[in-house]
Amino acid sequence: MEMVELSRRNAAAAGVTNAEFLHGSIEAIPLPDEAVDAVISTCVSNTAHDRLGVLRDAFRVLRPGGHLVLVDVVTARPLDATQRAAIEQRTICVAGALSIAAYHAALTAIGFAGGAITLTAQHGDDVRSAIVQATKPNLSTSPPSGLRPGNVG
Repeated sequence: MEMVELSRRNAAAAGVTNAEFLHGSIEAIPLPDEAVDAVISTCVSNTAHDRLGVLRDAFRVLRPGGHLVLVDVVTARPLDATQRAAIEQRTICVAGALSIAAYHAALTAIGFAGGAITLTAQHGDDVRSAIVQATKPNLSTSPPSGLRPGNVG
């Protein structure tokens, strides 16, 4: 809660009047369905206990056509428990890291479109920082292949 108060004070001092700061969990965003145009997170999703929950809740609060941009940690391939433990000696953020393929699959399964994962910093042992981007489709203008308004369900 201290960070929320600090953010409010900093915004007020800077004259920012079009921002709202809420206290919540990235796995359960304290906003109604389809309330925002963008979900942006830098190095918060990689500390969540439920990474798929983060993606599901981001999808829930995004308006159709809304954008998701996360900075996260990914693996080039699935890691076993021994490999994860060894890597965690260098970077704790790998604990729940998804492989790149699993991340793409999760974005698609949740309903995001245009998922892109841009690899950035290399942490060794096929562990990378990444920028994850996706869009919540607007079914009224561009339905996923095979789905048309009126026959969804």
